Amino acid sequence: MEAVEKLIRETDHFFRVHPRVKDNNSFYAYPHLMLSNPWMYREFNKLTMDDVVVAYHYVVESACLGLADSKLVRDVRQRTDYRIETR
Repeated sequence: MEAVEKLIRETDHFFRVHPRVKDNNSFYAYPHLMLSNPWMYREFNKLTMDDVVVAYHYVVESACLGLADSKLVRDVRQRTDYRIETR
């Protein structure tokens, strides 16, 4: 978990220091965040990291997958939610 927290904090810090990289809206660069569709949510995507990010919730689930009526079914056995502060 320490390595995950470090990765998230360092990536968050990078995008705060280099906002032009965030402006490209490349969600591949974010290991912890899926950006909103840049064509549908232009105003939201204009916000800075300081405007929207205070902390992250990193969710880990242990789940069994199965099929029911030809559809994938998730049976979550355990869920842990870690809050990772950015400041």
